This record gives sequence, C-alpha cells and structure tokens, in this order.
Amino acid sequence: MPDATIRSAIPDDAEPIRRMQAQSWRETYPSPENGISREWVEKRTAEWFEPFDEKMAESRKMLESAIDDPKQFYRVAESNGQIIGIIHGVVREDNSGHLWAIYTDKSQHGSGLGQRLVAELDEFFDENNVQRVDLEVASYNDRAINFYQKFGFEIVPGSEHFFAEIMPVVNMERRDK
Repeated sequence: MPDATIRSAIPDDAEPIRRMQAQSWRETYPSPENGISREWVEKRTAEWFEPFDEKMAESRKMLESAIDDPKQFYRVAESNGQIIGIIHGVVREDNSGHLWAIYTDKSQHGSGLGQRLVAELDEFFDENNVQRVDLEVASYNDRAINFYQKFGFEIVPGSEHFFAEIMPVVNMERRDK
C-alpha cells in the first residue's frame, strides 16, 4: 500500500472513522479465554451504527467537538482516499495527556504508520508542555501493549479494571519522554 498521508480530521471523516474502529474491534478484541466473545464485540460495534442516521450524527458531533478544541489532537491517516489509521489525544486541565484512541487498519500493522501517528501526537504534547501521558488498553492485547512500551509506557501496577463491565483493561503511563 502506498505511503499514507496524515492530516487533521474533518467532520466528514466521522463515518469512515467509525467503520475502521469497528473493523479493528472485530479483528482485535474477541478473546473467549478472557471472557470476550465474538458475539459481544459484534453487538457492541453494531450499536455504533443503529439507528444509523442518529448514531452518525452523534459521531460527527463528537468529532466536531474534538476538532474545535485546541486541547485535543485528532488526526487521520489515509491512502487512496481510505482512512487507514486514526489517533486522538487530549491535554487535560492538569496538563497531563491522555491517548484516547489509536487504530490502524490491520494491513498497516508493522508498517510504521502507528509510530508516525504517535510521533505527531507527541509533538502536540510537547507543544503543550505535557509531562505525563496515560492510556487504557485491553490487558490481553499483547501487540498493543508491546507497541506502547516501545514509546516508554509502562503498565500501572494495580490498575486492572473492566471496560463495559466485561473487557479486562489496564492503564499505562509514560512520564518525561
């Protein structure tokens, strides 16, 4: 696949972003050994689209809010007119950073696209004098945990909890890159 272009998200990206996120969830999160069935993931992601017009209006409004907020960073990566990656981060009131989301199309895993997205977010955090960044990740998503560790993130001991009362997650944190 040709090099991806990374650009600021626009409101019209809401639907393709949601579709890419849903596909990533369906490929990544089913884990019967961790209590996450394929059916649960399918149901959870289907809820993002039904009723379609209402859910897309909500997604667009959330995206517009992020785009309009100077303390939020939202970028998409695209290739051949298709969104193949996203990253969303925020600077909180206490000047810490939070990585809300990073997703790349499965075809991009290992391509360096995720690293490029994180590098751009890091520039934004540097411009905002962020000294500590945290995130949440499924505790069984070893690929993602290893990826974050390459950027200096460490699992916060004792941070284990459940997302949506079912998915085991942990917090990761990085201080003073």
